[in-house]
Amino acid sequence: MERGFFLFHGGSDLSLALQLADSGYLVVPLTPAADTSVSAGAPQDLVLAESTVQRAVGESGVQAEIMAREMLDAVAGEAPGLMRYEGLDLAPALFHGIYHYLAVEVAYARRIATLLAEQVGNGTKVAVGEDSHLADMVRRLMSELGVEVLRMGQESKVSSPSLGAVKGGSMRTLIRDAALLAKSVPKIPASDRPRVAMVATGKTQPVLCADVLRLLAEDYAIELYGSGLTPLVPEDLTPVRLGRLDEYSVRTPSSLRVRARHYRYGLRHLDAIRRSLRLEHWRWTDSLIESRLPVIIDRATYYAHQALTFAERCHPDIALMMDEKSLLARLIPQACAADSIPTLDMQHGVLAPDATVRNLSYTKIAVFGDSTRDVLVETGTGPGSIEVTGCPRFDALAAASPAPRERVLRESGLTGEKPVVLAATQPLKNTITTGAKREFVAGLARAAAGGHVQVLIKKHPYEKDAIVEQVCAGLDAVSIVEDGSLPDMIAASDAVTTIHSTVALEALILDRPVVVFRTPGTPVLVPYCSEEAADVAFDSESLAAALENAAMSGRGAAKAKRDAFLARHILLDGGSAERIAGLAMRLMGEGAG
Repeated sequence: MERGFFLFHGGSDLSLALQLADSGYLVVPLTPAADTSVSAGAPQDLVLAESTVQRAVGESGVQAEIMAREMLDAVAGEAPGLMRYEGLDLAPALFHGIYHYLAVEVAYARRIATLLAEQVGNGTKVAVGEDSHLADMVRRLMSELGVEVLRMGQESKVSSPSLGAVKGGSMRTLIRDAALLAKSVPKIPASDRPRVAMVATGKTQPVLCADVLRLLAEDYAIELYGSGLTPLVPEDLTPVRLGRLDEYSVRTPSSLRVRARHYRYGLRHLDAIRRSLRLEHWRWTDSLIESRLPVIIDRATYYAHQALTFAERCHPDIALMMDEKSLLARLIPQACAADSIPTLDMQHGVLAPDATVRNLSYTKIAVFGDSTRDVLVETGTGPGSIEVTGCPRFDALAAASPAPRERVLRESGLTGEKPVVLAATQPLKNTITTGAKREFVAGLARAAAGGHVQVLIKKHPYEKDAIVEQVCAGLDAVSIVEDGSLPDMIAASDAVTTIHSTVALEALILDRPVVVFRTPGTPVLVPYCSEEAADVAFDSESLAAALENAAMSGRGAAKAKRDAFLARHILLDGGSAERIAGLAMRLMGEGAG
């Protein structure tokens, strides 16, 4: 019997995946959240390592940007009312959402279809889990292969409040509950000092700019807000307010009505939007309009409401952020500007010149170095809003006195007899898949087994999987740690490796050779690789060889290129925190204008 394939995302599909695996289906988990144990027998080229976000953006990023603009033009032409929400321009947020789905989901589905086309024959069954959009994608892409595509499992539940209310008919109940919640909105404490609000989105925590906040705290009241999370408070800093942004953006009855009206308006115009997109490449993305565009619209209005209520209810004298890529990064600056509140973004990580950093409207953006300024100007940010300040945490890293190497190695369970490779691992996510991580860790294990180096693996605080432990089991030359000072470990090592992380930048600052791992064919988007300040490996064998060479060759190898990279990309003179704090003070004196 011809075997079938089951593509799934995890969640409620997991039990079904296990049953189908027992029935002879080859189970292919599509996200790191899926239980990877059921895919042990999958061919290597069917592992999601072949379909990372980097690959998707690299192969389809330009096309995705063109298509996202075409769809946005169609929305503006057929449903112009969707382009604004309570005075905010939603175009940047809508473009961001559309581009994300096109660059990631569409390219991802195309890759899956290509791989499956090489593996399956006429009459093969390919089952897809909860995601009807993905099922439709794969069905369309494989329509000429004689493959039967089945969608199994339950439809994903709608998590968006106004979208769920409209579809479920529970708007009246939701409005009643919202009226009660609105009365519990916390009051902003009065302050006789100017107020600085730091908004943390995703994993960009205030601790990353602690030196800036400490300087400002001498004369200003510091408030810390998280979008959906409570921020981590830096040591020696007592904010006058600490909480979640959504505490202040409680969905009031009026806001729910506006969002629901906005959503219904979009639904009425979906067919017109679809008809206006007549280009051939929309043939296989048709379902995006029906299944994803309404969600993109609702997410944009949800975060627009959050941005508006932040500006209205919190109304600080300045809003600080460390975010160039989220929806809020497109909306909070607009909402604050409308209330004459200046906004200052402090660069969080390495930025590539692609669509993910377009449409930024911060009053000022403080960047690491000249190269980031060039990237932002290339992608449409006005040069006058960009200031090269350097990065406080990099300044602190360069100036710190690391712990003695012998102590660090002893506490990590290693000796100083052989060169040490530090590997900074990361949690599974779209950009780091199960297959990619297994191959990366296999390279670490291969290097340790070679007998020439020791490997110290520092796990990420959010890392939940056991891939490192599974692959490195029984290797005496490998030490796995979860706690400890990462800068001290970098300083104690002879070479550093990661998949993609600011750890690579920190290692370069501390003058350590760096090897970056990429899956085969994945484009190298980070500049420290393209400028040869770091080596690149594409499989476990080449990674092991590169790590041995880097650790045993000493720091002299590629030092000139590391120094040239740092000179261009990061301003390192110890004055970053003072420059950023001074910029914030100047903006508060000038206002948003």
